[in-house]
Amino acid sequence: MKTVVIAGAGGFIGQDFRRRFAADGWTVRTIGRSADNHATWSDGDDIMRVVDGSDLLINLAGRSVNWALHT
Repeated sequence: MKTVVIAGAGGFIGQDFRRRFAADGWTVRTIGRSADNHATWSDGDDIMRVVDGSDLLINLAGRSVNWALHT
């Protein structure tokens, strides 16, 4: 089984990516700000543990896409 790590998985696009990868049979790991994630940004060791051995890393962390809708 393939494993994807998604940073920023709690956002608008990340939530959809999580669902789609899981529906396709991927193991989904997440990196984010809250304890609900597999790793948090405050602990580099956790991040390395989560990323190690993964097949794909998607970084969606950063500014929300919603800002463009309000300009």
